[in-house]
Amino acid sequence: MATVGAVASARQLRKHEINLLTARFLKVRNMRQVAREWRISPTTVAKYLADRGMNTSRGMSEADIAGAVRLYAKGWSSIRIGQQLGFDNHTVLGALRSEGVPIRHAACAR
Repeated sequence: MATVGAVASARQLRKHEINLLTARFLKVRNMRQVAREWRISPTTVAKYLADRGMNTSRGMSEADIAGAVRLYAKGWSSIRIGQQLGFDNHTVLGALRSEGVPIRHAACAR
């Protein structure tokens, strides 16, 4: 019987699981994707990576942003640009918005 108001705690990953999680992040460079795949929160992923000495809070450089603007103008999606440049698509969209680029509707919504 569950206790009213009880909060489930996240399961703790073992060392070999953290190694796998870290390797996956290094491959895809997308914390949200790793979190979905491992069924844990992005905050938890960030904690495990930070415990490994990894800084995941890097932003896009001016050159990255210029490249993203150029690729977006060519019709690339924010997801594809993020994969190419190593950023989450939300980071790409934020950078595009900061440059005043009008954002297209998602392809699945068209």
